[in-house]
Amino acid sequence: LQSNQTVCESAAEGVKVANSQRLPSISISANASYTGNATLMSRGFSTSGTADVIVPGLGPQPVSLGKQTTPHWGNNFAVEVNQVLFSGGAISAGIRMAELGEQMAILDKQKNRQEIRFLLTGYYLELQKLANQIEVINQNIVLTNHLISDTRKRVEHGIVLQNELTRFELQLQQLTLSRQQVEDAMSIIRYQITQTLHLPDDTQFATLDAAMLAEHAQLNSHGEWLTKAMHSHV
Repeated sequence: LQSNQTVCESAAEGVKVANSQRLPSISISANASYTGNATLMSRGFSTSGTADVIVPGLGPQPVSLGKQTTPHWGNNFAVEVNQVLFSGGAISAGIRMAELGEQMAILDKQKNRQEIRFLLTGYYLELQKLANQIEVINQNIVLTNHLISDTRKRVEHGIVLQNELTRFELQLQQLTLSRQQVEDAMSIIRYQITQTLHLPDDTQFATLDAAMLAEHAQLNSHGEWLTKAMHSHV
């Protein structure tokens, strides 16, 4: 879900970028330069004497050879503004595509959230089913212990054979083993729930007992169920 949220935020930024294509773009540039002193020489690379230099509007003018005083600093500043007047619908199509991408990201997040909710619901229902199985097994163990006690008395009085007592004792061992298997399965389900919700491994989850089921049975309307869920939400 966190990765889905990141994708949604990225898609929202993509919509902003696509909309910005309709705005004018402005570019500004500035530069500065420095030119040192120039040296005027004759064709023989001599710096003594004079030379004729053509000056616009004045014609050839005699200029002394050697170092010349010239402007040193120069600068340039430019501002450019661009505005798209016609793009054949490319900008509008790009904006629409970005909006669809954002909608898809939101739908994917909602879909994954629902899948996680159904997954957790399945885990909890499985946990409740296993808890009900343990309750039934515990009742059978109590009943089997009573049968063993009664059968042991009957064996002592010679009413039934020893193998009848052995059969009930074996049944008790099978019930004890079944209870252990169900408890192990519940531990696995609890671990899967904690891993899905990023909770500590020792987190316990309460299951519904008979009293709680009777209380929930009194809820009739959809609003009552929502209110009960909100109060039970952690």
